[in-house]
Amino acid sequence: GAEASAATDAAEDEYAGRQAVEMSNAAVEGSREAQPATASRTRPRHKLIHGRRVQRLMGLPAEIHALVLEHLAASAPPASFVACAAACAALLEVYTRHRAQLWCSALSRRVRLQGALPGVQRDWQALYRALLGGRDGLEAKGWADDNKLDNADEMRHAWWQADALAFSAANGLVLVRYRGYEDEGEDEWRPLTQLRPYEERPSALWRSTKRTKGEAVEVAWAPPDHPTARWEAKVIAVRARKAKVRFLGFDASWDTWLPHDSDEL
Repeated sequence: GAEASAATDAAEDEYAGRQAVEMSNAAVEGSREAQPATASRTRPRHKLIHGRRVQRLMGLPAEIHALVLEHLAASAPPASFVACAAACAALLEVYTRHRAQLWCSALSRRVRLQGALPGVQRDWQALYRALLGGRDGLEAKGWADDNKLDNADEMRHAWWQADALAFSAANGLVLVRYRGYEDEGEDEWRPLTQLRPYEERPSALWRSTKRTKGEAVEVAWAPPDHPTARWEAKVIAVRARKAKVRFLGFDASWDTWLPHDSDEL
């Protein structure tokens, strides 16, 4: 009897997980069509999502709902389930009830969580986006031990591309590994306030706009024997086609003229 019950539970879990993924994919594909929400377009999707499958999913115990979310976190981005929940009141209830567990589970599959449980009072969705929301990893400002460096004033104004390896729920620090510094001995624990998602390039509109005096910018530059970082700077002079920048923490001898649409800005 116990074995039969376990087998039934496993079958229910597998069925619900498979159907939830199918509904999630259907909702995502529907949103990509970007067509007007007319009655003729919404009826088929409404019928699909509110059919017997959702009724069966909602009839399962809360433990099964949690396992379905675990399955989704392993097979698809959490945004897929969010898109599906936005179109279905029943799934929205499931998402609302287990929101923390869904995002915590999704984060744990890419970042090692130390002492982190869904019950911990933390916005796991915001943390997921902070650590994994960039197009290509993170950027970390300066170095954790930059006070030991001779050029500490210069280094603390640089943003280095990195990847999140672990998160400590005890102190809120993130273990990062810098791109170009793959030695484990150079991994550092950094606070969230010194991290940001990495974005490859500014918008085309920004790049086509003439820089102004006093504007805060960043300049991509690779020191000798180091990978490229983004260095905080300020525009101190402007010409028709160029802008003169001064790097924060550097003296005037490092001032540089760059075109307004330079790839380095």
